[in-house]
Order: sequence, then structure tokens, then C-alpha cells
Amino acid sequence: MVSTVEVTWNCKSGYHFHLHCLLLLQHPLGYSDYFVLGSRLYGRWKKSLKADDFDCSLQGFSMLPLTSTNAMSDRISRYVNKADARHAAAEMLNDQGKIGRGESVGFFELLAYLCLDERLARFWFPLRKGEEASWDDSGLHVANKATGEITWSSAMGGDQQYWRVLHSIEKVMKGRRVLNYSHRCRREDSVLDSLWNRFLDHAHAAGSSDEDITRDDMGKGKLVQVISAETWQSEFVNDPSRIISLLKP
Repeated sequence: MVSTVEVTWNCKSGYHFHLHCLLLLQHPLGYSDYFVLGSRLYGRWKKSLKADDFDCSLQGFSMLPLTSTNAMSDRISRYVNKADARHAAAEMLNDQGKIGRGESVGFFELLAYLCLDERLARFWFPLRKGEEASWDDSGLHVANKATGEITWSSAMGGDQQYWRVLHSIEKVMKGRRVLNYSHRCRREDSVLDSLWNRFLDHAHAAGSSDEDITRDDMGKGKLVQVISAETWQSEFVNDPSRIISLLKP
């Protein structure tokens, strides 16, 4: 099984944490077995949520069987890859009018809205090691976690309040893997077992940490320029056009 975590938000119903799961089976299921499987998956999800005092509804649960090779390749690439960088880039280039209509938006859609709107794009705040951002009715505050001292604060009105949504999602998701794979098959009793193990042997994210993936990719690109943290804050953060100019050939 391959699963991805997605979080969307809208101003009417708030946060929506959900899973996209791709379940690979050796043989197609019969009609009755298909519904038994769906009932079992939903029951396990509901039970896990109940342990944390949450609940779910069948209205948010759906299954789609795929047996056609053409349909599978198309569906899988669009469904599972919703968590990858290309999808994030697509979200950031989409029309951001959904926020005004109260429809659900993804993390990067909301981030794009805040960064591309001239009224909001130049809002940045310092966050040094040992500090964390917190919110209350008066606005945003940056505090030292050890002492509790407020080192920076700002009143946040109107659409700037959307930053609070991003900070909340980021805080909850920090350290969590967005894309997850099932474990290796201990015994290769079928062709699918063998193929799955071979896939894991070549899949970047299977059992690799973000640091491992970064190390594997080192040296494969072209070094354009090294920017120190201080230079980034003082010269680039408030002037995205400078970043774009560096990347032009």
C-alpha cells in the first residue's frame, strides 16, 4: 500500500486532514469482497480516530476499483503524486479565487495566495533558534520557548489571519512523513510480492530519511550560488525578484 496525507482548509468547516491510499492486490476482488474490504478499512480508520477523541463520517470515505492498465497509470499518477513537488507547484500557479468562495484549499494554494498578493507578500517575521510563533486574538507573537519572553509581536487583521492557518498546519505536520509505503514482504509468495520488494529497492522514499534523499541528490545539479542565512534575510526575503534573476540562464 502507498498512502499520502493531505490537509485542506476552508473558512466554513476549518481543517480537513485525510488520507489518499493506493492498495495493490494480486487479483481483482469480487463484488461482496470489495464492500467487505471497504467496511474493514473504514472501521479501522474510525477506531484509530476514536482513540484520540475524534470521529469520522462515511460521507468522507470512497473507494474506486481499477483494473484497466490505462486507467490505473493515469489515476495513480494524479492521485498519489498529490504530495509531490510538481503538484505543489501546480497549486501555487492555480487561480486563488477559491478562498473568496469559501472552498477548500491546500497548504500551497493558501501559501501562494499570501505570497502573491502585494498587500501580504512582504509580511515576514524573525524566528530564531529556540523561538516559536503563537497566536491569540490580538495577533501573532514570537516567544522564547525556554523563558516565555515575547521577542516580537504584530497585530494581524483581515487576510493576514490566514497565516495562522498555515502556522497551525505546519506545526502539526512537522516531522511527519507525507508519503508512506507498506513494509517489505517477508516471503515472496506471489509475483506481486516480488515486484513490491523490487519497487522498494529502487524507491527513494522507501525507508529513507529526508537527509538520506538530500545526500543522494547532492552533486546532480549545478551550483549557482551559495547564500548565507544572514544575506538571505537581509537581501532576498523581501525581494523575490532577486531570487528569480539568479536562476535565469
